[in-house]
Amino acid sequence: MIQNSITGPSGRTIPRDLIMGLTSSLVIIVLVVSFGYYKWAVSAANQEFETRTDHLVDEFSRSISLPMYDFETEIIRHIAKATLQAESLVGIVVTVDSTIVFEHIPEKMSNLFEKSKDVVWEDETVGAIKMRFTRKKIKEERRAWMILIGL
Repeated sequence: MIQNSITGPSGRTIPRDLIMGLTSSLVIIVLVVSFGYYKWAVSAANQEFETRTDHLVDEFSRSISLPMYDFETEIIRHIAKATLQAESLVGIVVTVDSTIVFEHIPEKMSNLFEKSKDVVWEDETVGAIKMRFTRKKIKEERRAWMILIGL
């Protein structure tokens, strides 16, 4: 049997080995870059989410500071109900002098986190708020990224 000078005894060729090596290297590089981008995108999404929730808590506390100072419970309730329409916000508790003025706590939900803040009007603490948020949208975005990277 006559063998080709490029073909080795196992039937492997130099071009085939080069193609397999380059393809394997390319697949590994793409996977590493995709994983790094996924981690970066998730981190950026979490940071953006934290920033949005901080802004919402600050805005809500500023919005109800005067009504809390004047103890206008109806206005506080209306502002709180309107604020509950915000994405990812699922619960609010507003207290004035240890009296609960407004409370909307969701039934059993998982993956909630809470942010609290004292409400101040003219350098005087007039009450406190607790706002509960869900990370449901972040999880959906992660799932979408995994599907996109998986393709």
